[in-house]
Amino acid sequence: MLGIIILILHVLIYAGSGIILYSFRSRLSLIPFYMYIGILQVFTSLMSSFYVLDIGYGVEVGGGSIVYAAVIWSVMLIYITERDLPTIKMVILGIVAIQFIFLVLYPTYAFLLSFDGSSNPLAIPSRLFEISFGIFWIGNLLSLFEMVLMVFLLEKLRYSLQRVPAIVNVVIVYILMLILDGLLFPLLAFPIVQSISIVQGLASVVSKLLLGILYGGMLVIASFILDSKYIIERTESGLSFAEMLSLPKTEVIQTWQKAEENQIMVKILLDLLGHDIRNSSDVSLKMLELLKSQCSGTSDVNLEYLSEIEKAQHKTIKLLDNVLALSMIKERSLKTSPVNLLEMFKLARSDVATSYNNVLLKIKGEDSLNISVKGHPLFQSMFYNLLSNMMKYRKPEHDVEVEISVYTDKKSTHILISDHGQGIAPERRSQIFDSLESRPRFMNFGLYIVKTLLNQFGGDILLENRVDSPEDHRAGLTYHLSIPSAEVWDRCGGSR
Repeated sequence: MLGIIILILHVLIYAGSGIILYSFRSRLSLIPFYMYIGILQVFTSLMSSFYVLDIGYGVEVGGGSIVYAAVIWSVMLIYITERDLPTIKMVILGIVAIQFIFLVLYPTYAFLLSFDGSSNPLAIPSRLFEISFGIFWIGNLLSLFEMVLMVFLLEKLRYSLQRVPAIVNVVIVYILMLILDGLLFPLLAFPIVQSISIVQGLASVVSKLLLGILYGGMLVIASFILDSKYIIERTESGLSFAEMLSLPKTEVIQTWQKAEENQIMVKILLDLLGHDIRNSSDVSLKMLELLKSQCSGTSDVNLEYLSEIEKAQHKTIKLLDNVLALSMIKERSLKTSPVNLLEMFKLARSDVATSYNNVLLKIKGEDSLNISVKGHPLFQSMFYNLLSNMMKYRKPEHDVEVEISVYTDKKSTHILISDHGQGIAPERRSQIFDSLESRPRFMNFGLYIVKTLLNQFGGDILLENRVDSPEDHRAGLTYHLSIPSAEVWDRCGGSR
């Protein structure tokens, strides 16, 4: 029992250190994590000679096996967090390069420890650093093969088994790679009789399986702590084996510099949108309003033209606001503060009335929103996008009728906003909130922002049939917004 506890502590130390160092990454640098991988490489070789841990039931785990499992774990972590092929290649090639450095250093250390002209106060045996070149080559080639095969299998499984949770594929492939290493390395590196005694039959498989389960659990934890893209997103195709073996086509430094330049340009463009273009649009809108007020004697046709121009300009401003809101959400730069949902809703309703002044908006239950939540003024944009979507997809020649209700449970406060519009078929609802890259241009952009904003505060949005027409999606749509109860405040700002 004590042996298992010590093994678990090993895994927590190695994997936990990896998670902490990876969390230090900046937008352009993984240097702390690369240093961590290099340290693991050193300990893989040394711990193989230092100790073997007896975990009971006839099962033993070598110190080198524990650290090597951490090396494979680190490659897997890079894979599920970065999802960047050149980065993965650089990590794998870096691991191989470190081994070649050991090829020079270890014989040097062995010579110095046995050399009469050098002192050895700790009496470290020189054979600790003696390397079998055959075993060295086999070990390195096998490591390279296992890491490439691991990423290749993950891509293929991820593409072919889309219904299986991605993290399940990750853990299973990781465990299989450890078991494969435990079987192949002794068989390839040693004579057949000696290799059989090293493998030790079922006991060796059990030790690798145990390592795989422990480190696999740490992969699951890391994927959520580090907000893994691999767990959240699905790609449309897998990597080819040739792609995995090919060298990176661009230098890392050039890629970093280009990324830095792109980020600077994005900030400049957003600043231009948020100030110069937004301000110019506001001025144009005010001028249109003034022009309308001065044209009381003009024809109805001309007034209608001016109204259409005014509506188009107002929608342009709201589109700019959506772009700026999305930028703020993606940068996670939102600072929470108490906001009253009713105030946010009234401001949004006023904006919608300006953008769609030819459509009558009727609202019931608006007062139920008179609660304060720990949120952000962008909640006004959230309500605007919901109401705007109802306006766009209303039934022809119909006004927009909206019912609002609010209820709470132990976990969340729920806001139900229902309309009588065209509705959305249940099989299409999951596509409404897809990432921007996978949707047609501008399609449901506003609803994507609503979901992204709510997710930022731990909430969510679901599309449902109306409560009074649960079987008929054409009767209208209910937007079901939820906010965690921990985020809900009463009207005075206290917790509820």
